[in-house]
Amino acid sequence: GGQSWRDVLVNSSNIGMSQMVTRIPFHELRNDLVKLGFGTRTGIGLPGEANGLLTRPQDWTQYTQTSVSFGYEVAVTPIQIARAFSAFARTGERAGTVPAVTLRSEPGAVDAPSVRVFGPETAEAARGAMAIVATKMAERAGKRFKDDPPMRYSLFGKSGTSEMPRPGMRGYFERQYTSSFVAGAPAEHPRIVVVVVVDDPGPKLRDQLLHY
Repeated sequence: GGQSWRDVLVNSSNIGMSQMVTRIPFHELRNDLVKLGFGTRTGIGLPGEANGLLTRPQDWTQYTQTSVSFGYEVAVTPIQIARAFSAFARTGERAGTVPAVTLRSEPGAVDAPSVRVFGPETAEAARGAMAIVATKMAERAGKRFKDDPPMRYSLFGKSGTSEMPRPGMRGYFERQYTSSFVAGAPAEHPRIVVVVVVDDPGPKLRDQLLHY
């Protein structure tokens, strides 16, 4: 009950997220997800690219609202995550905007039309919270892997763990998960976004990842 917005994000509190999202109208939350690019292909040119899944407006319920707030009832591709996360990796007036997507670095690509999703102050506040997440991660890694060199750059990022649904059936596989981490660096002036996805690491490794 005493957690701030930043605490909720840093501590991955599903309860906190579901409580906060009740203050947002259904259409506003869904519209932001659409502007982030969820539910549609990026058109990047990769064969077999999926749309992902986003519940239709007419089917959006209170259950959808709270589930989506901590990553359920929505399915996204790694490239969609990278594009959406870039809203927090951009600085100045571009902070909070989603960039155009291309497979090549082309002249003018950075200045291509982008979509405003959040205000710059909101995006930078989120980046600050996720920098705390990365700092805590680095501290735990330093204690656990003492022989590893320290990270060369400061990061900001967020982990994710989702259950694996049974194809064509209701419910999820028991103790099967997809673990992921998305990060940007350097935290002070981001230049790169990286998405790492571990598809079903297995129960033992999954428990280690969650602890890590």
